[in-house]
Amino acid sequence: MAKRKAKRKAPPKPKRRRASPPVPAAPPPPDPVQVDKVWEWLVQGGSRHEITKAFREHFPAADPAPVFLEAAARLVHAARTDPELLRGWCIENLLRLKRSMEETGDFNNARQAVKDLYAIAIKDGGASGREKPYDDGMEVEVIEIED
Repeated sequence: MAKRKAKRKAPPKPKRRRASPPVPAAPPPPDPVQVDKVWEWLVQGGSRHEITKAFREHFPAADPAPVFLEAAARLVHAARTDPELLRGWCIENLLRLKRSMEETGDFNNARQAVKDLYAIAIKDGGASGREKPYDDGMEVEVIEIED
């Protein structure tokens, strides 16, 4: 009797994979000019309705959602500012405003700026932990300004 050759089974066919849907491209970032404008309106205290209305008037073809999200993200980022950095910024700007007020003769507001600077200096003991501002023992004469 002749030996029969054992038939080899064909390897299983690989299963066809379904093509995965293409990954949608990330939307382009919002226009920085639009974000700046919305941020400005937010900082000025505009209501949601006012800002939306102004946005549609200024940028009728633009989608407001990504622009609003980016502007709001800027505010969140600003809220995470280091307190000492913010304190220094306040002091420098108060000094700049005080000089400007003195140059224009606005002495009442310049005096208020000095009071504000003093309040910042003693707030939480100041940056160096002192409870009072530095006292070098120098006498300072206070001049009252009459209106």
